[in-house]
Amino acid sequence: MTETPILLLDKGQGGLSAHLSTLRTLGGGLDYLQVRDPRAALDLLEHRNIGVVVADFGDAADDGIRFFQSAAVLRPATVRIAITAALGDLTAGLTKRGPHQILSAGCSADQLHTVLRRCSAVWERIRQRPELASLLTRLDVIPTPPAVYFDIRDALEHEATTLNGLVDLVQRDTALAAKVLKVANSGFFGSPRSISDLAAAIRLVGVELLLALALTSHLLQCLPLPGVQLDKLWMHGLAVSTLARFIAADEGSDHAGVEVAGVAGLLHDIGGLLLLANFSADYQGMLRVAAGDELHLLELEQQRFGVRHPELGALLLDLWNLPDDVVRAVDRHHVAVPRVQRPHGLPAYAVFMAETLLQDLQVDADGTGEDSAVSDLPSVDQEKIESWRQRCPELLSACGGV
Repeated sequence: MTETPILLLDKGQGGLSAHLSTLRTLGGGLDYLQVRDPRAALDLLEHRNIGVVVADFGDAADDGIRFFQSAAVLRPATVRIAITAALGDLTAGLTKRGPHQILSAGCSADQLHTVLRRCSAVWERIRQRPELASLLTRLDVIPTPPAVYFDIRDALEHEATTLNGLVDLVQRDTALAAKVLKVANSGFFGSPRSISDLAAAIRLVGVELLLALALTSHLLQCLPLPGVQLDKLWMHGLAVSTLARFIAADEGSDHAGVEVAGVAGLLHDIGGLLLLANFSADYQGMLRVAAGDELHLLELEQQRFGVRHPELGALLLDLWNLPDDVVRAVDRHHVAVPRVQRPHGLPAYAVFMAETLLQDLQVDADGTGEDSAVSDLPSVDQEKIESWRQRCPELLSACGGV
């Protein structure tokens, strides 16, 4: 098996260089190249097919942003990782061709190695899919997660982090704080009283969904989505998340599986948002033609881009280092997983069913008289599906509607 070329550019305090010997000892099919001059790094990117580039510019955040944007032009399919002590400086307002992943300057060699191996696997997948590689060359806008996302993620890695510490981080982003409270008061959690305390809301929502909310809130604020009703997008993600959690729980999933279903439900259409932000006119036209028929939309995406939005969304979440189970569920959320395969596919099945039931409800509301989208599913499921359908209005009403 060919080793993945990893390019390390250390313009900071030498921390990245200090990890090099340990990284080489850890192995993992990674071939390391090290430079200290950004021009030399860009020259290597121009002449070699580098899998992952990792750069530490220390306090020179602006230099780092310019480097990553140049690297993206030279090698769009190369995974870009920034090492920084100033997350806010690197992520503020950055949506075009920035780093895919950001790690704290204090990360260990083991942590960096884990991320590099995962990014290497993503790069290999891109190399094996010419259509995916071609699409990446045409994406001008690939957002970097917000600073608050990385702050929360880094805080969770420290045992000393308290709930009050998380509250302080969330309060820095008023839009995120509002969405956390909104979700905590939504139908699935079934709280007997209204929750106005952010600490109680975070405790109820959980850290995985909190991170997903940080990503969703940021994407809807920073992506160029002209003519799109952002509130409608937000409510659709919340509705799918709420129903997916309920379905996963009703199917006997454990707590972790319910959490995965909720996070995947919230993020399931992230690939569609990416297509909408980069090909606005084309994609809005496709949405009009599909008219709410998700299977038709997938066919149109395949014809136009060679890639469907679940795969693109899963790729982006993989680059952001989200849990494998979430990535898998987003990738397969339009697959009707047979009952016998559900132990592994339950979160994806729960998101699929949530989307299908929502589509049914919309058909009923429009009065179009179309056949139920669930009628083609295995008959063994029909009784349970009908029970979920009966619960939908109650759950959706509690989370603000469809």
